[in-house]
Amino acid sequence: MGSDRQSDELLLQGAHLETALEWAESRSLSKQDYAYLVESQKLGLRRELDQIRTTLDQANHELAERNLALDRINQDLDVARRELSRVKRFIRWVIGLGLALIGLLGAVTFAARQSAEAASQNASRQQAVADVASKKATIAEQRAEQASANLRETKIQNGELAEENDALEDNKETLEQQNQQITQEVVQAKAAQQIAQQQVATAQQQFSQTRGELGEAQQELRDAELEREQVQATADELQTQADELKAQAEELRNSSNQQRRNLQDVFGITAAVSAFAQENRDEAIAQLSRLLENNAENAAMWIVRGEFYLQTKDANRALDDFDRAIALEPKNFTAYFGRGNALAELANPNWQEVLQAYEQVIKLNPDYHAAWIGQGNALARSGQPIEAVQSYVEALQTMERLQIEPTDAIANLREILDQAMR
Repeated sequence: MGSDRQSDELLLQGAHLETALEWAESRSLSKQDYAYLVESQKLGLRRELDQIRTTLDQANHELAERNLALDRINQDLDVARRELSRVKRFIRWVIGLGLALIGLLGAVTFAARQSAEAASQNASRQQAVADVASKKATIAEQRAEQASANLRETKIQNGELAEENDALEDNKETLEQQNQQITQEVVQAKAAQQIAQQQVATAQQQFSQTRGELGEAQQELRDAELEREQVQATADELQTQADELKAQAEELRNSSNQQRRNLQDVFGITAAVSAFAQENRDEAIAQLSRLLENNAENAAMWIVRGEFYLQTKDANRALDDFDRAIALEPKNFTAYFGRGNALAELANPNWQEVLQAYEQVIKLNPDYHAAWIGQGNALARSGQPIEAVQSYVEALQTMERLQIEPTDAIANLREILDQAMR
């Protein structure tokens, strides 16, 4: 309950709420802002409803108290009426008794007079009777006077009771008017309660409608965001494709330019090869070196010069040239083949590296029979004759498939078999 009261204190009420509602009519608010305004309206309606209920309870309490007072007045009026009826009966009884005593007194006086005239001898006794009768008459007169006084007092009390009755009737009419007014107030309170309930229902309906519109807006926003993401993904994909195409175009342009330069070097390479064949080996190597100074991106020239170095027993320089060619063209199997040959000609060959070079050649071009022969030679020289035979057999099968005369493979195979026989 404490937390509810604290949260209610944060809500808007009165003029602040009206100002906020007028301000929000021309703006698009967030879901939390709409919920805040709706909760503020609900709080105001709940307070108005509580006030109406409090007023209604007070009116019902006052009506109950007035009904109790009216019941007490009606009870007092009934008691007064019963008392008035009793007094009236008593007055009638007193009057009847007084008249009876007066008649009795007259009869007694008349009898006494006749007795006095008829019998004087009984005078003393009749005198005593007369005295008694006189006393009785006096008592009767006193009682009659008392009865008259009581009658007058009863009439006065009856008038007072009548006035009280009139006052009670007036009070009853006043209470009835007040009861009617309270009833009207109750009806008005119930009508106000119904209006408040209708306002609450309208506010809830508006809140539900606003929440629905907010949900639709959020869904549209999610759809737009999804569409934007799809468009962005398509744009990114197109940009990636464009970048790839651009890179490919750049690569093709560079490759085309390189090939153009390489074609320009073909005549120089041919001249160097011709000079090398004519035993002008130093000149041939010098020619290729000059060409490489102008075009160091030509992998073929590095391979040719490496082969020249290999033929002149300069395995280290040959290995450097073959490595430069591999760096330029990682998939050039001829460069790996030259690397394997150069490694095999070093003073202390690392046969594992030699075999790896030939395996890379075979991986790139399985039909390159010279790589199988080179691998067989490396296996034979490293003390693996059985594996060497398998490589020579692969070389023979490849050469047979390609219809190449298998001279070196057969000779090497025979040499290994002879060694094995010895």
